Amino acid sequence: QPDITLSIQSVLGQVDESPLNRLMRRFVLDEDGHLSLNATTFMDSNVVYEINSEATDAKLSLSSVTFGGLDTFKSFRFIDPIGKYTLQNGFNLEELYVTLDLDALFRPQSSDSDPTVLENFTFSLQFEDINVESA
Repeated sequence: QPDITLSIQSVLGQVDESPLNRLMRRFVLDEDGHLSLNATTFMDSNVVYEINSEATDAKLSLSSVTFGGLDTFKSFRFIDPIGKYTLQNGFNLEELYVTLDLDALFRPQSSDSDPTVLENFTFSLQFEDINVESA
């Protein structure tokens, strides 16, 4: 008699894995398991901070945001009744990585011959065992 567990594994992958994780990998994440967004996708202007003074003009711009770990859901609850008039939503992720790619532009006001300086840098955050709930 065929083993039904092995048949399900061959079609869907690991049985104990969340179907949401498989959906995220298949339809949302790239081949490296990341979701990368250009800042102009969700912002009208990618300028985060700007200062104009007599000495210099400075501008901090967000170029992109990359998320990792969006395929590490341990649980996901959507419209879960927890009382007579109360619904709960929530999720639990094993890990979440957020990487911000930023550009800093400095332009001196003193003269046209002074160079403009453009610096690119990356700011990364890592979170583990994230639990979010609302009711």
